[in-house]
Amino acid sequence: MGNISSKINLLKMKNNKFYSMFNSNKVFNIIFLGIIGLFIVADIAAYKLYGNSIYYLFHMKEVYSIRLEARAKVPAKMSYVISWSALVIIPSCIAWCVKHKKYFFIAVPIIIQILLFTIGGNKSHLFGLALTIFIFILFKNKFMYFFTTFLNFIIAASLIINNKFIMAIVIRRTFFVPASTSNAYYDFFSINPKMKLANSVFRAFFEDPYKLDPSFIISRYI
Repeated sequence: MGNISSKINLLKMKNNKFYSMFNSNKVFNIIFLGIIGLFIVADIAAYKLYGNSIYYLFHMKEVYSIRLEARAKVPAKMSYVISWSALVIIPSCIAWCVKHKKYFFIAVPIIIQILLFTIGGNKSHLFGLALTIFIFILFKNKFMYFFTTFLNFIIAASLIINNKFIMAIVIRRTFFVPASTSNAYYDFFSINPKMKLANSVFRAFFEDPYKLDPSFIISRYI
Protein backbone atom coordinates (compact mmCIF):
# COMPACT_ATOMS: atom_id res chain seq x y z
CA MET A 1 0.00 0.00 0.00
CA GLY A 2 2.87 2.30 0.84
CA ASN A 3 4.50 1.63 -2.54
CA ILE A 4 1.29 2.52 -4.39
CA SER A 5 0.94 5.75 -2.40
CA SER A 6 4.55 6.74 -3.08
CA LYS A 7 4.13 6.04 -6.81
CA ILE A 8 0.99 8.20 -6.92
CA ASN A 9 2.81 11.04 -5.15
CA LEU A 10 5.75 10.69 -7.55
CA LEU A 11 3.38 10.81 -10.52
CA LYS A 12 1.72 13.95 -9.11
CA MET A 13 5.12 15.59 -8.68
CA LYS A 14 6.05 14.80 -12.28
CA ASN A 15 2.71 16.15 -13.53
CA ASN A 16 3.18 19.32 -11.48
CA LYS A 17 6.67 19.79 -12.91
CA PHE A 18 5.34 19.19 -16.43
CA TYR A 19 2.51 21.68 -15.85
CA SER A 20 4.76 24.31 -14.31
CA MET A 21 7.30 23.92 -17.13
CA PHE A 22 4.73 24.66 -19.83
CA ASN A 23 3.18 27.49 -17.84
CA SER A 24 6.40 29.25 -16.98
CA ASN A 25 7.12 32.71 -18.31
CA LYS A 26 10.21 31.44 -20.09
CA VAL A 27 8.30 28.97 -22.26
CA PHE A 28 5.57 31.54 -22.92
CA ASN A 29 8.13 34.13 -23.98
CA ILE A 30 9.83 31.66 -26.32
CA ILE A 31 6.54 30.74 -28.01
CA PHE A 32 5.35 34.36 -28.10
CA LEU A 33 8.58 35.71 -29.57
CA GLY A 34 8.67 32.81 -32.04
CA ILE A 35 5.23 33.74 -33.35
CA ILE A 36 6.19 37.41 -33.55
CA GLY A 37 9.40 36.48 -35.38
CA LEU A 38 7.45 34.50 -38.00
CA PHE A 39 5.08 37.39 -38.58
CA ILE A 40 7.93 39.90 -38.84
CA VAL A 41 9.65 37.75 -41.48
CA ALA A 42 6.35 37.52 -43.38
CA ASP A 43 5.84 41.30 -43.05
CA ILE A 44 9.29 42.07 -44.43
CA ALA A 45 8.69 39.67 -47.32
CA ALA A 46 5.33 41.37 -48.00
CA TYR A 47 7.00 44.78 -48.03
CA LYS A 48 9.69 43.55 -50.42
CA LEU A 49 7.02 42.25 -52.80
CA TYR A 50 4.24 44.82 -52.49
CA GLY A 51 5.55 47.79 -50.49
CA ASN A 52 5.71 51.39 -51.65
CA SER A 53 7.73 54.43 -50.65
CA ILE A 54 7.35 56.01 -47.21
CA TYR A 55 6.50 59.13 -49.23
CA TYR A 56 2.85 58.28 -48.58
CA LEU A 57 3.46 58.53 -44.85
CA PHE A 58 3.79 62.29 -45.29
CA HIS A 59 1.16 62.66 -48.04
CA MET A 60 -1.94 60.98 -46.62
CA LYS A 61 -4.26 62.35 -49.28
CA GLU A 62 -2.51 60.25 -51.93
CA VAL A 63 -2.78 56.86 -50.18
CA TYR A 64 -6.02 55.99 -51.97
CA SER A 65 -4.12 55.30 -55.18
CA ILE A 66 -2.01 52.59 -53.55
CA ARG A 67 -5.10 51.10 -51.90
CA LEU A 68 -6.48 50.20 -55.32
CA GLU A 69 -3.11 48.77 -56.33
CA ALA A 70 -2.96 46.69 -53.15
CA ARG A 71 -6.42 45.24 -53.79
CA ALA A 72 -5.28 44.08 -57.22
CA LYS A 73 -1.82 42.73 -56.45
CA VAL A 74 -1.78 41.56 -52.81
CA PRO A 75 -3.08 37.96 -52.44
CA ALA A 76 -5.90 37.30 -49.98
CA LYS A 77 -3.74 35.12 -47.71
CA MET A 78 -1.07 37.80 -47.50
CA SER A 79 -3.76 40.38 -46.72
CA TYR A 80 -4.78 38.29 -43.71
CA VAL A 81 -1.17 38.17 -42.52
CA ILE A 82 -0.78 41.94 -42.93
CA SER A 83 -4.05 42.64 -41.13
CA TRP A 84 -3.21 40.35 -38.20
CA SER A 85 0.27 41.82 -37.95
CA ALA A 86 -0.90 45.43 -37.98
CA LEU A 87 -3.85 45.06 -35.61
CA VAL A 88 -2.79 42.22 -33.28
CA ILE A 89 0.87 41.17 -33.49
CA ILE A 90 2.50 44.62 -33.60
CA PRO A 91 0.49 46.05 -30.66
CA SER A 92 1.16 42.83 -28.69
CA CYS A 93 4.88 43.13 -29.44
CA ILE A 94 4.92 46.72 -28.20
CA ALA A 95 3.05 45.69 -25.04
CA TRP A 96 5.58 42.88 -24.43
CA CYS A 97 8.53 45.27 -24.86
CA VAL A 98 6.97 47.72 -22.41
CA LYS A 99 6.18 45.01 -19.86
CA HIS A 100 9.74 43.68 -19.93
CA LYS A 101 11.23 47.20 -20.18
CA LYS A 102 12.85 46.51 -23.54
CA TYR A 103 12.17 50.03 -24.70
CA PHE A 104 14.94 50.03 -27.28
CA PHE A 105 13.26 47.17 -29.18
CA ILE A 106 9.99 49.08 -29.52
CA ALA A 107 11.52 50.67 -32.62
CA VAL A 108 11.30 47.32 -34.44
CA PRO A 109 7.48 46.91 -34.37
CA ILE A 110 7.03 50.62 -35.09
CA ILE A 111 9.18 50.37 -38.22
CA ILE A 112 7.39 47.20 -39.31
CA GLN A 113 4.03 48.94 -38.86
CA ILE A 114 5.16 51.84 -41.04
CA LEU A 115 6.30 49.40 -43.73
CA LEU A 116 2.92 47.65 -43.60
CA PHE A 117 1.21 51.01 -44.02
CA THR A 118 3.08 51.59 -47.29
CA ILE A 119 1.66 48.37 -48.74
CA GLY A 120 -2.02 49.27 -48.65
CA GLY A 121 -2.17 52.79 -47.26
CA ASN A 122 -4.49 51.78 -44.42
CA LYS A 123 -4.59 54.65 -41.96
CA SER A 124 -6.01 52.32 -39.31
CA HIS A 125 -2.56 50.72 -39.09
CA LEU A 126 -1.00 54.01 -38.03
CA PHE A 127 -3.98 54.87 -35.84
CA GLY A 128 -3.71 51.50 -34.07
CA LEU A 129 -0.03 52.15 -33.44
CA ALA A 130 -0.71 55.60 -32.01
CA LEU A 131 -3.60 54.23 -29.94
CA THR A 132 -1.39 51.53 -28.42
CA ILE A 133 1.20 54.09 -27.34
CA PHE A 134 -1.52 56.45 -26.09
CA ILE A 135 -3.15 53.75 -23.94
CA PHE A 136 0.26 52.83 -22.53
CA ILE A 137 0.82 56.45 -21.48
CA LEU A 138 -2.62 56.54 -19.86
CA PHE A 139 -1.98 53.37 -17.87
CA LYS A 140 1.54 54.35 -16.90
CA ASN A 141 0.40 57.69 -15.52
CA LYS A 142 -2.82 56.22 -14.04
CA PHE A 143 -4.99 58.42 -16.25
CA MET A 144 -7.10 55.53 -17.57
CA TYR A 145 -9.72 56.00 -14.84
CA PHE A 146 -10.38 59.54 -16.08
CA PHE A 147 -10.26 58.74 -19.80
CA THR A 148 -14.00 58.12 -20.21
CA THR A 149 -14.81 61.40 -18.49
CA PHE A 150 -12.24 63.20 -20.63
CA LEU A 151 -13.63 61.65 -23.83
CA ASN A 152 -17.19 62.67 -22.92
CA PHE A 153 -15.95 66.19 -22.22
CA ILE A 154 -14.29 66.35 -25.66
CA ILE A 155 -17.47 65.14 -27.38
CA ALA A 156 -19.63 67.65 -25.50
CA ALA A 157 -17.20 70.49 -26.24
CA SER A 158 -17.11 69.62 -29.96
CA LEU A 159 -20.92 69.75 -30.08
CA ILE A 160 -21.06 73.08 -28.25
CA ILE A 161 -18.41 74.84 -30.36
CA ASN A 162 -19.54 72.99 -33.50
CA ASN A 163 -16.04 71.75 -34.33
CA LYS A 164 -16.58 69.62 -37.44
CA PHE A 165 -13.15 67.98 -37.38
CA ILE A 166 -13.51 66.63 -33.84
CA MET A 167 -17.11 65.64 -34.53
CA ALA A 168 -16.07 63.77 -37.67
CA ILE A 169 -13.22 61.88 -35.99
CA VAL A 170 -14.64 61.21 -32.54
CA ILE A 171 -18.36 60.96 -33.19
CA ARG A 172 -19.15 60.24 -36.84
CA ARG A 173 -16.27 57.83 -37.62
CA THR A 174 -16.55 56.05 -34.27
CA PHE A 175 -20.30 55.67 -33.85
CA PHE A 176 -22.28 56.49 -37.01
CA VAL A 177 -20.12 55.24 -39.90
CA PRO A 178 -19.69 51.65 -38.58
CA ALA A 179 -23.40 51.43 -37.76
CA SER A 180 -24.43 52.83 -41.14
CA THR A 181 -22.07 50.49 -42.99
CA SER A 182 -23.30 47.44 -41.07
CA ASN A 183 -26.89 48.41 -41.86
CA ALA A 184 -26.04 48.77 -45.56
CA TYR A 185 -24.47 45.29 -45.59
CA TYR A 186 -27.57 43.85 -43.92
CA ASP A 187 -30.00 45.60 -46.28
CA PHE A 188 -28.11 44.52 -49.40
CA PHE A 189 -27.49 40.88 -48.55
CA SER A 190 -30.97 40.36 -47.09
CA ILE A 191 -32.46 40.74 -50.59
CA ASN A 192 -29.50 39.66 -52.77
CA PRO A 193 -27.43 36.46 -53.07
CA LYS A 194 -25.06 35.99 -50.15
CA MET A 195 -21.30 35.71 -50.58
CA LYS A 196 -20.88 33.41 -47.57
CA LEU A 197 -17.09 32.81 -47.29
CA ALA A 198 -16.32 33.32 -50.99
CA ASN A 199 -14.17 36.34 -50.20
CA SER A 200 -12.01 34.58 -47.63
CA VAL A 201 -9.33 31.89 -47.59
CA PHE A 202 -12.17 29.39 -48.06
CA ARG A 203 -13.06 30.81 -51.47
CA ALA A 204 -12.32 27.43 -53.10
CA PHE A 205 -15.39 25.97 -51.38
CA PHE A 206 -17.88 28.75 -52.19
CA GLU A 207 -19.01 30.37 -55.39
CA ASP A 208 -18.73 34.15 -55.55
CA PRO A 209 -21.82 35.56 -57.32
CA TYR A 210 -20.32 39.06 -57.63
CA LYS A 211 -16.59 38.70 -58.41
CA LEU A 212 -15.97 41.88 -56.41
CA ASP A 213 -14.89 42.71 -52.87
CA PRO A 214 -17.82 43.33 -50.51
CA SER A 215 -16.67 46.91 -49.90
CA PHE A 216 -16.96 47.72 -53.63
CA ILE A 217 -20.38 46.08 -53.81
CA ILE A 218 -21.74 48.05 -50.85
CA SER A 219 -20.21 51.33 -52.06
CA ARG A 220 -22.09 50.93 -55.35
CA TYR A 221 -25.26 49.98 -53.50
CA ILE A 222 -25.09 53.03 -51.25
